[in-house]
Amino acid sequence: MPALLSARAAAEPDHVALLVDGEHRLTAAQWQARASAAAQDLTAQGVHHGDRVGLVFSSWIDYAIAFVAVTSIGAVAVPLSASLPPARVREALAHCGARLTLRSVPATGSSRPLGLAVSPGELAQIIYTSGTTGTPKGVSATHANLTFGLGRLEHSRYFLHAFPLGTNAAQTMLMTALVARPTSIVQSRFDAPGFARLVSGFGVSSIFLVPAMAVALLDGGHPLDEVELIASSAAPLPPAVAQRLSAAYPEATLINTYTSTEAAPAFTTMIYDPSRPDAIGRPSGDIRVDPTGQVWLRSPTKPRSYYGDAMATEATFQDGWVRMGDVGYLDPDGYLYLTDRDADVVKSGAHKVSTLRIEHALYEHPSVVEAAVVGLPHPVMGATLGAAVVTRASFDVRAFLALRLAPHELPTRVLTLDSLPRNDSGKILKRSLRALFEARPRSLPPQTPAELAVAAAWQQLLNVSEIGLADDFFALGGDSLSATRLAALLDVPVSQIFATPTLASLATALPTPASAPAPSARGVGAAGGVELTATQESLLAWMYAGEQTRDAGPISVGIRVRDGFDADRFGWALGEVVRGHEALRMVFDGRTPRILEHCPPEVTVTEAGGVQEGAQLLRSDREGRFDLRNGPLVRSAVVRLGEEDHLIGLAVHHLVFDGASMGVLLHELGLAYSGSPLRPRGDYREYVTWTRQQWRGNLPYWESTLDGAPSHLDPFRGRQVAKRMRSAQLELDLGEAKPLRDKAARHGATMFMALAAAWSAVLTRASGLTDIVLLTPVPGRAKPGSEALIGCLVQSMLLRVDTGDDPGFPDLLARVRRAALGGLDHQFHPFATFYDRHPGASFLRVENWAGQAHLPGLVSEQFDLPRALDAEWPTPDGGPDLQAPELAVVEQPDGRLTAWLLWNDYAFDRSTMESIARMLTDYVGKELR
Repeated sequence: MPALLSARAAAEPDHVALLVDGEHRLTAAQWQARASAAAQDLTAQGVHHGDRVGLVFSSWIDYAIAFVAVTSIGAVAVPLSASLPPARVREALAHCGARLTLRSVPATGSSRPLGLAVSPGELAQIIYTSGTTGTPKGVSATHANLTFGLGRLEHSRYFLHAFPLGTNAAQTMLMTALVARPTSIVQSRFDAPGFARLVSGFGVSSIFLVPAMAVALLDGGHPLDEVELIASSAAPLPPAVAQRLSAAYPEATLINTYTSTEAAPAFTTMIYDPSRPDAIGRPSGDIRVDPTGQVWLRSPTKPRSYYGDAMATEATFQDGWVRMGDVGYLDPDGYLYLTDRDADVVKSGAHKVSTLRIEHALYEHPSVVEAAVVGLPHPVMGATLGAAVVTRASFDVRAFLALRLAPHELPTRVLTLDSLPRNDSGKILKRSLRALFEARPRSLPPQTPAELAVAAAWQQLLNVSEIGLADDFFALGGDSLSATRLAALLDVPVSQIFATPTLASLATALPTPASAPAPSARGVGAAGGVELTATQESLLAWMYAGEQTRDAGPISVGIRVRDGFDADRFGWALGEVVRGHEALRMVFDGRTPRILEHCPPEVTVTEAGGVQEGAQLLRSDREGRFDLRNGPLVRSAVVRLGEEDHLIGLAVHHLVFDGASMGVLLHELGLAYSGSPLRPRGDYREYVTWTRQQWRGNLPYWESTLDGAPSHLDPFRGRQVAKRMRSAQLELDLGEAKPLRDKAARHGATMFMALAAAWSAVLTRASGLTDIVLLTPVPGRAKPGSEALIGCLVQSMLLRVDTGDDPGFPDLLARVRRAALGGLDHQFHPFATFYDRHPGASFLRVENWAGQAHLPGLVSEQFDLPRALDAEWPTPDGGPDLQAPELAVVEQPDGRLTAWLLWNDYAFDRSTMESIARMLTDYVGKELR
């Protein structure tokens, strides 16, 4: 580079190389002399070959002198705009390890050239990207990178640009000024009237713009009669803007230039062709589009690289090719079309939406001055589309776009602004734009039949009234259970609800035009016999696996009533509930179920002298007193502590009951006790038949997913040989639920998925194993109306999580999310088959009953009972117990997360479990918040 200036100064010393704002001139001889003097001064200050020197200037002429001075002694220039925030400047200088920062030109040295040898392959500059889509990166360029293929612009006397210092476009113009025939005129800060005055005042024939500058010139109606060449760079010209430019300046040749800071000097150019308004151009060098749509250019010189970032360099620069970060395609004639920036492609459910395509459509409206489209995050996953527009007059944006775009491309949020946030190079700052959307929320109402149908389903399931297109199912209170019911209502997979959680995105994903759903949905033909649910099959297999029968035990709850209480009436009310639910009258002849016509619950009433004694009576009653052959499998103990103080223990055997049934039971029990009528129940047998009909279709998924998975988490550090089992527990406080839920939401996941990721990571750290299998229950009530059923309908799933390669939390969460959504989509399956193959999976339960247990209509509150049972039993085969520790997490009414770590007290010391508990609390505290 210094050699180019030396040759120019020797041949044409009086040539004006730079003319800033039409006033400040720099000839080739002056540039050479002042750069040599500055180089002498830098050498005296101890700047050596290869040192990085920050250039933070607002004066173009001083900057041009300093740039050549630094590079002429073999040092590396780091251009940074003086308008950048000081913190951003400090960050860049620290990143590159700058030895010195120049903010003015040193001029104390001799003007005699130093005569140092600088080769073309040496590093000349590090220029930082704009960081519009992420953290700015320092792009290294050699002298050869900067000087290859510089054009002389022979047809022009002057060329004009207004690119800010510190940008790649400005660097290209500076290099061009070294060799070009015309004088480079620089407008130090762009404004359209002043730019037009420079064109007319100097008879400028070539101008270089970014699209935002072109729009400003067009809107101002500024004459550019002298211009013969209009070159646009930095971002593709929207076709509508290109058409306006062509119409406004028909005598000028309009060129679109496509390159990047990383790719230069590789580029494509295209003279505007109305028959190809969307094309970027034909490449001047090699170009390819890979099967994923990624655009690559091959540099004619050794490619640039990212300074100090080998991993990012490897991803972007490969075998001479440079990944542009754009998605596009080549037509049969070799013209390049871009569909979007890779970082700006919005995953909207099953669709990948091009924001560029929507922006181009917006520019077709005559009132649009500027437009930008971004993906807006939502609480669970993916994005909804937001359009920001600057307009001359208001209009219905969605109605206009609906005539040009597919339904899934229509923005759900529209924001009208006075101007779009841009950086110095004119690029739109989409991160700032998203912040504006967050500050000014707005949601459009549903309009199409599909949108109205989805809204009706949401209202039915979530009990909400006003719903907008941008509203999110999970943000309005939806969870995995209601998602399964919504999926059944709309006839889509459960994963579709997670993939398209906004009303607008879900409506576009419906397979066929939908109508408003009926209030409830019933299953197919009722079964005459009694069929087992998947969980009943697995429980019975577990109970009868060894020589000595084991007992799965009850689902139980304790309640304290501080009110007038009638124990006899309570017993009658419980009997009414049992009479209305077939599952509560079920008994078992071995593994064969029967439903009895009459099977009243057993209710015992006793007194205690204090709370501790009463608690022990409740614990004794719930354990070991169920007659599976004859019943009843529902029992309650009422302990009188005082005139208006009673403890109530309610226990139902797990073979006929699950956690999701407890809320239904307590609700109906309260109604019956108060004398209120009970609502109609669904058909239990019919629903079980429906679930079993799903097994065959879902079986291949589980066979494939669990193929090769370990049967046990073994060996597990600290496990001792134990041939008997007795539960022990340790209670943990995991802190507030909301921060964890919010962080999971930012990664498109639920709190359960985040906890599953945390537990998987802890199991890996505790055991050293990386193929983790978790056993987790889901409510199993997928069809609307099934939420009122009582029974052992819970569906267990085995989630296989790969924790290998030490993934960070986002990566691990993504793996868990894929496993969980796949499981939900295939949740109904013969679980006993797989549990028999993987009996050592770690049990994980995450519960939220949306409130503490109580008896409606009475002053009552939950009375906590220990989660671990007092009973003990032998291992099923007489061999050592290989069961992994279990984790149960409950979101309390006050928003805190309480967890219980449960294990076989014979297999693990308490100290080992305390260590695992610390791992879990540390992980949740550091990684998940």
